[in-house]
Formats: sequence, C-alpha cells, structure tokens
Amino acid sequence: MHLTTPYNAYQRGDYLTAAKTFRKLAEQGDADAQTNLGFMYEKGQGVLQDYAEAVKWYRLAAEQGDAVAQYNLGFMYEMGQGVLQDYAEAVKWYRLAADQGNASAQRNLGSCTSMAEACPKITSWRTCGTTLAQPMVPKTLVNGEMNERG
Repeated sequence: MHLTTPYNAYQRGDYLTAAKTFRKLAEQGDADAQTNLGFMYEKGQGVLQDYAEAVKWYRLAAEQGDAVAQYNLGFMYEMGQGVLQDYAEAVKWYRLAADQGNASAQRNLGSCTSMAEACPKITSWRTCGTTLAQPMVPKTLVNGEMNERG
C-alpha cells in the first residue's frame, strides 16, 4: 500500500479512511504512519480521541528515530496527556528531536521554565510564564509530502 493513499484521504477530510490505512501501515512498522496515526488519535480524527493510544503510536515511531514523533511524545509528557505528567521524560524526547534539528523541540527546550527542575544541566531557560508547547502536525498531513518532516 502506498503512503499517498492515506494522505490523500486525509486531505479530502476522509479521516476514517485515512486512519484505517495509516493503521495498516503502522502495524507493519512504518514510522511515518505511526506518527500520523498517533496524531489522529490525539485529535480524534477518524477515531475516538484517545491520548493513551496516541502515546502508543508516537512512542513506536519515536523509538525508530522519527523526530516529529519524538517531539509529540515530549509534548504528551509535558502536558500529561495519555501519560502521567513527567517533565524529565518530556525533556528526554524533546532533546532527541532537537538533536535532529527539530526547531519546535529546540524552542521548547530553551523556553519552558517549568522543565528546568527536571534537567538542571540546561542553563538556557528563559521565563515564559506559560509553556510554548503545541502538538506538531506532521507535514505529511499538511502538504502531502511524504519525505518532508517538521
């Protein structure tokens, strides 16, 4: 099955078809599909919203080195969605994504003062009052480009 199919379905707003197709690919170990399926569970698109299920799929992709999944998993830990809130785990996953050049993860590492206590070695924290973290939309769902990751 070609990845274009679920992306096209998503772009048309056919979230049910997109979710079913991403699931088939995700179950075969495709990290892009796992990340996108996690996003669909996080947002409740084509599936019932289920943060724990989103975390499951993000983790599978993150462990394969997918930077967007690493960022999104960090976000879930920071917010306590689908997992117990754990700033140390959030920093861990943000760091992995940031090391791959993920700008959102780099920004969050540099600006979320709430995580400073979890990682005292980081000295570049800036006071931001509230977290700047936002879930990252996989670019594949935004523009249909399969190889471009944000």
